[in-house]
Amino acid sequence: MFLNTSSIGAYVTFVRERERLEKHLGYSIASVIAFAKMLSEIRTFSVTLELEGEKKTYRASLVFIGVGERELKLPILGSRVKNGRSGLHVMIVQGRKPAQLFALALAGITKGRQEADKLPDFQEFLVDSCRIDLARPTTTVGLDGELKRFRTPLDYHIERDALQIVVAPPGGDE
Repeated sequence: MFLNTSSIGAYVTFVRERERLEKHLGYSIASVIAFAKMLSEIRTFSVTLELEGEKKTYRASLVFIGVGERELKLPILGSRVKNGRSGLHVMIVQGRKPAQLFALALAGITKGRQEADKLPDFQEFLVDSCRIDLARPTTTVGLDGELKRFRTPLDYHIERDALQIVVAPPGGDE
């Protein structure tokens, strides 16, 4: 279960490295170094994505799932699109060549998801559910920034209105 985002692949590698370095270098510097290391050592994996009964197989370096339609453009990178569509926003980044991945990242963060979508190494879908099979028994998944180990395949589905938010009345401890 997650509230905002889930990811498999390169982001997990990035988080592991950032957390390892953060104790010694601080968050910002650790993030820059972890990003550079991730790009230089990026690996791909076979992922079969089942969307509404149809299976597609990709050679991916990153699979990202966000609750609600997401944006790639800075400064709102990864945030929900205002008045965006509901569902699970599945984004797949294919390939492992650092130059191609850098070009894809640059297109996304400067011009947004629509520009990245024109590139052949980027696929996106907005769905209510999907199954991700990685052809291995377990994998590490990023859930809202935390790393967790799960058995595969991974089944994702949206639970509409599953979270009830309680807010204290304004102005007091009543």
